[in-house]
Amino acid sequence: MSKEIKYYSNLRIFDKSGSKYIEKRYTLPTLNRQDLEDLMQRIVLQRSAFEDLHIPISRLENIEIQKEDNLFQLVVIEKFEGLDFVDVVDESNFEMYLERMLNDIYKPLLSSTNNEILPVGIDTAIRNCVFRIHEGDFCYVDFMPPKVNYRGHLTQEVPEIEGEFYNIRILSHNNRFGVVYMLYINLARRYPSKRRVIASLIEQFLNNIDKRELFSFIEESPFYRLKSNTDAIEIIKNINDWKGLNYLYLREGACIAAQYNQTFAENIEDFFKLTHHETDPDSIEYGLLPDARFKKAKSELISVLK
Repeated sequence: MSKEIKYYSNLRIFDKSGSKYIEKRYTLPTLNRQDLEDLMQRIVLQRSAFEDLHIPISRLENIEIQKEDNLFQLVVIEKFEGLDFVDVVDESNFEMYLERMLNDIYKPLLSSTNNEILPVGIDTAIRNCVFRIHEGDFCYVDFMPPKVNYRGHLTQEVPEIEGEFYNIRILSHNNRFGVVYMLYINLARRYPSKRRVIASLIEQFLNNIDKRELFSFIEESPFYRLKSNTDAIEIIKNINDWKGLNYLYLREGACIAAQYNQTFAENIEDFFKLTHHETDPDSIEYGLLPDARFKKAKSELISVLK
């Protein structure tokens, strides 16, 4: 029987003493109490690492393990900091807020080391960045699953993943060049018509913090100097597997397709789900992108771009 189990969460916003808080309740069917103790420690470590780098983060009020219906739950309560990037931007302020997010979150992170691998990982999904009105800055709010060096291992998933997709996660979450490229993809995924503007603003930002070299994955992408949808089709045809940077090229290709096709843009999340790794632990392709889904993804992009 298929057991597509990782973890699932329930979110609740509530008022207490005139302030708003958010409760994140994670149910983890496959983990015992000791596993949850380790997970809780990793979350606290990632939060501490962000604080050490002076990256604004949501204020943690409480974190504890509870048991309900014979299942352990990890319950995290944080201050409700505000609305995320997607909810605060519009056509008139997009560039201003993007520049602010880059400076508030990514400047201290990318400047923290000259090594290829960051001291702490980050999920560049743009909804993970919330604008705090009173402080006038963006803060980072998502620490599950934690991406931190724990007992000599860079943790990525719950339960942990291995093999090629683990390498892709390191590339996307911990590699400084990959983090910049993945941020660009996630922004273009939400705002495909602004793709070139996004690339330009990221390049300008990197120039301003003397980290221009981190633009290289974007600049070296086969899509960077794209002239037509026909060119995009040829590039996608030449993606022979989903490993390493090819996986990110496939996802950038979806952003290109969304730029050309409004219907696809409105349903782009379906494509990103299609290209997610196999999550059924009973499958021989667990932790991989099944070949049938890889071929379907390429075929879908080519069809959209014709």
